[in-house]
Amino acid sequence: MIALFADPSVITVNAIAKSLNRTGYPAPDSTLYSNGDRSYRVQIAHSYGRRTRRLVKMIHDTLTANPLVSGSFVNSTVSVHLVVDSPPGYDAALLKQDIDGYLAWLTASSGANITKLLAGES
Repeated sequence: MIALFADPSVITVNAIAKSLNRTGYPAPDSTLYSNGDRSYRVQIAHSYGRRTRRLVKMIHDTLTANPLVSGSFVNSTVSVHLVVDSPPGYDAALLKQDIDGYLAWLTASSGANITKLLAGES
């Protein structure tokens, strides 16, 4: 049996914890976690072949202001992905060090590099 993430899992957005229950298996080697109204979902997936690819994706559905019609709203979906692509057999400890370094760089100084990315810097 394959090991699964905790059920429920918790993701905290803007200091608000979202409890995500395991709600499905959309594909082989894939699990979906959702909050009660499905406005937040996390999908975890793995694929194996010439390379091993691992994905964690957070999806957030919300209402946003309609840019075309003043005073109205539209459904919007945002997704944030972390994909790890490695050759089969790559040392997991070294890969974790790479991921830790990447996330530290992205979030350092209160997320300065995330802010730069969202501003279109490269």
